[in-house]
Amino acid sequence: MKELSIKQAKQLAECKDRGEYNSLLASFTDVTPQAAKFYQEAHGMMQTIYARWLDEHEHEDLKSYWQTLQPIAARCGVEIESMTGRPFCCFFSVGDRQFKLTMSSKVYTYRRIK
Repeated sequence: MKELSIKQAKQLAECKDRGEYNSLLASFTDVTPQAAKFYQEAHGMMQTIYARWLDEHEHEDLKSYWQTLQPIAARCGVEIESMTGRPFCCFFSVGDRQFKLTMSSKVYTYRRIK
């Protein structure tokens, strides 16, 4: 995420509620509220399926992992596009914005890619 200007930081500080804050922050960054929610809600499941992938990747298809994340994606208003095993990533979209969610033994991140 890019750094906010002082003006943008002041505008955020003046927000009266969480909804206004999230909306304003999304307008300053490449983040959408749906992508942020998916990142937060998928964390536990990503840890679980990543650990399983490490043990079973030679015997299982990524499609089953994708299906495991699908209910979370639907609840958050995002659409899963694809997954990769190396690195372990979930590519998803919100409208015309595309994101990459990455899980490793040390890092759990997401960023906008398009």
